[in-house]
Amino acid sequence: MKSLKGFIGKVLFVLRVYKSTNFNVTARFIRQIIQARIIRFKFLLIKYGVIPAYPSLKPFLNTFSEENKLIDHIRTNMSCFFIPMAKEIHQIKNNHPDYVNRIISQANRILDNTYSFLGSGDITFRQGNLPWHTDIKSGYHWDKKTFYKKIRYGHIEGADVKVPWEMSRLQMLPILSLAYLFTDEDIYVRKFMEIFRNWVDENPPYQGVNWACTMDVAIRMVNMTVGFLNILNSKAVTDDDIRIFLKVHLQHARHIRTNLEWSPFLTSNHYMANICGLFAACLPFEKFPEYKRYLNFCRREMETEIFKQFRNDGTNFESSTYYHAFVTEMLLYPYVFSRIKGGITFSPAFEERLKKACFVIREITTPAQRIPQIGDTDSGKFLCFDSRDILDYTHIITHAAVLFPDFHLPENLHPSPEVHLFYDKEHITSAIMRRQSAEASLISFNEGGLHIYRDPNMYFIFYATPQGTDGIGNHNHNDKLSFILFVYGQEIVTDPGTYVYTPYPKWRNTFRSTRYHNTVMVNKEEQCRFVDWSLFYTVNDAEVSSKAENKKNLILFKGKHTGYKRIGIIHERTVKLSPGDMRLEIEDSLTPVEESKNPKIAASIFLHLHPAVQAEQHGSEINLYCNHVLSRVEVHCKNVKIIQSWHSPEYGLKESSSAIECRLHDTLPITHRMILSFSRRSI
Repeated sequence: MKSLKGFIGKVLFVLRVYKSTNFNVTARFIRQIIQARIIRFKFLLIKYGVIPAYPSLKPFLNTFSEENKLIDHIRTNMSCFFIPMAKEIHQIKNNHPDYVNRIISQANRILDNTYSFLGSGDITFRQGNLPWHTDIKSGYHWDKKTFYKKIRYGHIEGADVKVPWEMSRLQMLPILSLAYLFTDEDIYVRKFMEIFRNWVDENPPYQGVNWACTMDVAIRMVNMTVGFLNILNSKAVTDDDIRIFLKVHLQHARHIRTNLEWSPFLTSNHYMANICGLFAACLPFEKFPEYKRYLNFCRREMETEIFKQFRNDGTNFESSTYYHAFVTEMLLYPYVFSRIKGGITFSPAFEERLKKACFVIREITTPAQRIPQIGDTDSGKFLCFDSRDILDYTHIITHAAVLFPDFHLPENLHPSPEVHLFYDKEHITSAIMRRQSAEASLISFNEGGLHIYRDPNMYFIFYATPQGTDGIGNHNHNDKLSFILFVYGQEIVTDPGTYVYTPYPKWRNTFRSTRYHNTVMVNKEEQCRFVDWSLFYTVNDAEVSSKAENKKNLILFKGKHTGYKRIGIIHERTVKLSPGDMRLEIEDSLTPVEESKNPKIAASIFLHLHPAVQAEQHGSEINLYCNHVLSRVEVHCKNVKIIQSWHSPEYGLKESSSAIECRLHDTLPITHRMILSFSRRSI
């Protein structure tokens, strides 16, 4: 009866979809429902041993009549498919020894079974095999025999499903494969196959937590494919290893195609990961008809999705700088691989939008060579060719400089050494020669609500991002009219970050709250209200507008939002930046929606300080000390104090920090000014 009710409910939903969309979309949705039923039946057949867990090699043997010919083809034609410069690996070793040593060092940690996942810190697994179904931080274990669509998460406080998902992305495999290419040592290959085979044994298709999220299946598929093709020249790779890999690869491709995170109403970074991962992993297998169909489908979808998920100015529609960079990486690598492969091309419009997305990353990158944390950060990567900081996306900037002739490297950015795996020296040298001088500049991405000023002494980003993902707000925070500030290369005013998602709902809401951003909170109300039923939704309360302009020696940033309109208040902010005087003036205005109403309100203005900053209060003046930077904050407010706060440098980690809070109790309209001035100090 329950199953029948569920089916009827889906039929009614399909009818609603049909009324609001077209026939093709409705047919696609119906196909998903039918496929779900078929998968459930296949799961039962596998569970009770009626059919084997993984598919046969028949789709491959339709092209190659004999297994031996198939295996020979894989060995001879697919080796180092994704790393065309593998023949010149000695040049990389000679010219970039630091990069090579980093890779080998990380691979040696993997040989020692030492890993760190999402803030867990280094953990050495003495038993050798990884606990694929366990959150190693909390100890919570998911049953590996549970049907993947029945997996529950977020219901046990402290248990984070992202940890086993991150572990099962198998991003240690490309690192091991690079270590093999750099050293020609089979020990890395044997470890690769040990990890891969153990994962396969412990994760039968359709069972357990690691098939539940198609995004992670796709990321795993592309990482294991890149890694495996890098080690094919090793004698440690047996014919049986190739057979197993092909079966597992085919199962991943079919799973992704039949479990796409697609909706007739909305798609997001998850769906982008599905199609980009499937496309990249299928490229070496274009000769096989089933894979050819996957490639054609994914290319069409990527051409569509890039325009749905990236605005005209190049910013991502989820209003998160981290997810912007993450999704750009998802698109960039398949594009790079397709250029290496040849034959499969993307439209000029696709290339232009991808270039714009890379340009945004270049412009928002801070003096620390990291992107700022605006909105959610979950520390995920698409492909790992280096053990970089999770907010370091300079490799994307370097790739773009090589790929697009009119894209310039910033003068102060060091090209990422991993690009030498993909391009010859001539192309890289050409990109380096086209450097852009580090002059003072102001640039705005008006659709994305990002305004950046930089010069050799200061970096300032003012953000008034719209409600992300078509108003859902799943990955943006209550940070309207907030900002981040670097002075003399040191981060002074910061964004506290994200910390976690589902394991601790209170912390999730704390880090995305108005209070945890450098803006104004009125009557303890959120700019956009949270809801009890989702940690990835906020009510779209705030319309936002912003602009920036350069007036000779004064940079002006102006913004307004309507998040408090429901309580009769409009918040406007003007920031006056005087680079020559090293001075920043912040003016906040709270005005009533109706002139006849002048209620008394309680408001708090927050300034979150980087953990490296020490604060000392002297009346209404606060001194900030950080290495060689001395900052003075003048607050024209009677009630100002330094409060304890938290800062999350990456997903799963938080550290103590400080914030300045100015409390206002007054009758509307209210105007408040805060002045920050900066100078160098001797240490």
